[in-house]
Amino acid sequence: MDRLSQKTQLQVLAFIGVGGAQLLVDAAVFHVLVQWSVPTVPANFIGRLSGACVGFVLNATMTFRSAMQGRMSWQALRRFWVFWLAMSVISSALVRSGQALLPADLQTSGALTAVKLGVEATLAAFSFIISRQWVFQT
Repeated sequence: MDRLSQKTQLQVLAFIGVGGAQLLVDAAVFHVLVQWSVPTVPANFIGRLSGACVGFVLNATMTFRSAMQGRMSWQALRRFWVFWLAMSVISSALVRSGQALLPADLQTSGALTAVKLGVEATLAAFSFIISRQWVFQT
C-alpha cells in the first residue's frame, strides 16, 4: 500500500470495513433464505439487495464522502444499481455453479453459504475499482 496515496489507502480500508458489514448482511439473508428452501438465485439476489442498501449508504457517506461532497447523488445511485445488477448476475451464476459442484447433502447447509462468501470475496476487488472510478467517481 506504500505506492497508494493516503486518500486511496483510507478509502481501501473504509471500503473493506463497509464491505465486511455489507457481506455479513448479504450472507446472513442468503443463508436464512436457503434454509427456508428459497432457490439459490433468488436468495442470492435478495441477499445482495439487502447488503447493497447498507453498502451504498455507508460508501456514499463514509468511504467516498469527498467525491459525493457530503450529499447523496441520484447519478451515483443510478450507476450503483446498474453496477449492482451486473455484479449480481455474475455472482448468482458463480454461486449456482459452485452449488452444482457440491454434493446434494451439502447444498442447503453452510457449505453453500461458504461458496457464496468465496464468490463475494473474489468480486470485492473489482467492486472497489469500479465503485471508485465510476459509481462514486473520486
